Amino acid sequence: MTLKLRQTIPLLATAVVLIGLQSAPNAADKTDAKEPADKYLLRYHFEPGETLRYESVMQLMQQGVVGTKSKIDNTLTRQKRVFTIGEVTEDGQADVSMQFEHVRMEIQSNGEEPEVFDSTMPLENVTKKFQGTARQLAGAAPKYQLQAQGTPVSEDGIQQIPDGGQASFMFPLPEQEVAIGESWKVNMVINVRIGEGVKRDITLLRTYTLRSVEDGIATIGFSTSVSSAVKVPAVKAQLLQATPQGEMLFDIAKGRLLRKEMRIDRMVIGALGPGTMLSAKSSTIETLN
Repeated sequence: MTLKLRQTIPLLATAVVLIGLQSAPNAADKTDAKEPADKYLLRYHFEPGETLRYESVMQLMQQGVVGTKSKIDNTLTRQKRVFTIGEVTEDGQADVSMQFEHVRMEIQSNGEEPEVFDSTMPLENVTKKFQGTARQLAGAAPKYQLQAQGTPVSEDGIQQIPDGGQASFMFPLPEQEVAIGESWKVNMVINVRIGEGVKRDITLLRTYTLRSVEDGIATIGFSTSVSSAVKVPAVKAQLLQATPQGEMLFDIAKGRLLRKEMRIDRMVIGALGPGTMLSAKSSTIETLN
């Protein structure tokens, strides 16, 4: 399920006093000074005319239980996307267009023969379930503006995704240099349906942490939580795939995402009414080829 994010919302310093330990006569006092931690400036870098090819594989298992009946849907989606960089300004802002090089989807329910869509199929061979997808792929190439600092964030910490979306490899980078173990946070707002013709904004909090840097490759972990109070199971069900966790590999010198993995494993009791359950378990891996 693709969720469109809207832009709404938002040491303990421990002093240790070493009290003079008497050393042997004529021994010199020694003070160990802690070296300052290395800090890293994370920024995207783009070159006019370059192309970036990303391949993603998403596996999703959804299960719905109503009384004694159960339905399991398994979805496998493979996508190859080509991003072509256009003009790049002095401050690192770049124009980019995206084309799908290949898309393949398989949906299987309760172990039955899967329905398959492949972007190489003639339109007349595409089943009704995938005709909307086929028409979308045949449309004009989406165009985005990319920032060196990643996805824009407002002054009050709200992720600002344009109406037209953004490139899949973009995420918000911290304003300042960060050391290993440091984190930065952004708020995201999604719109959910709470009744007939009634919708509500839900605020999510995503936390990014620089876990390590090895040979110039930064490992960045992330997690997502729901900030808004949500008690209604039907609303919780709409958030099943909105709170992934995972990690990314970012090449600091080249300024680009090398790999992203997102995982979801959640369940909602009562999502479809009393005595029901809805669960989702997924893994999405995107890599730069």
